[in-house]
Amino acid sequence: MALLALLPLGLALVRGSETVTAVAATLALVGAVLTLSAADAVARRGRTAEYRARWDLPDFLDTRVAAASFLTISAESCEERRDDEDGRWERWDRWGEGGDGIRRRLEVMVVLNFWEEVASAYNHDLLDRSWFRTDLAWQLSHNWERAEWFIRRYRTEAEDADFFCEWQTAIQALCFDLKQQADAAQRRALSVGPGDDILYVRRD
Repeated sequence: MALLALLPLGLALVRGSETVTAVAATLALVGAVLTLSAADAVARRGRTAEYRARWDLPDFLDTRVAAASFLTISAESCEERRDDEDGRWERWDRWGEGGDGIRRRLEVMVVLNFWEEVASAYNHDLLDRSWFRTDLAWQLSHNWERAEWFIRRYRTEAEDADFFCEWQTAIQALCFDLKQQADAAQRRALSVGPGDDILYVRRD
């Protein structure tokens, strides 16, 4: 009978030890998750820094200039722009015939592939978002605006609708945020007076 009287106390102790074990296991799990999260954040910053450094490499500058020279269209009217696009696409075709043209093609594609890789990393949440949105996102957008005509033309000519789709997906996700940032910067610039800040914008 005495043993039966002690049974509830024994069960309570067992349950208590199970609770302690469960709490300890939960804390250990939370600690592991936090450690992994911190490590993941460090990895994201590292990848973002790597892409930033690769883009700024001095050895990459000539390639960037060559690609920009081919891709940038400054014509204002639709007709002039269309003619310019046609002329550049004909040049692209001629480059495919060999010789120095192959190197020129590679210069363009190296730059475009770089931004497709960056966009893919962003889309798959592999980059530091806060750093990316205030730095690489602007570069990604600027280079998309420059290359969009070529990508559209390539998709049509090669019948490849997925050509640089990661880049386009990233641009669609970022466009609203970039516009908000630009609008905020414009408001800050307009809020200061002449001589107060280098961002002063003259109001006419």
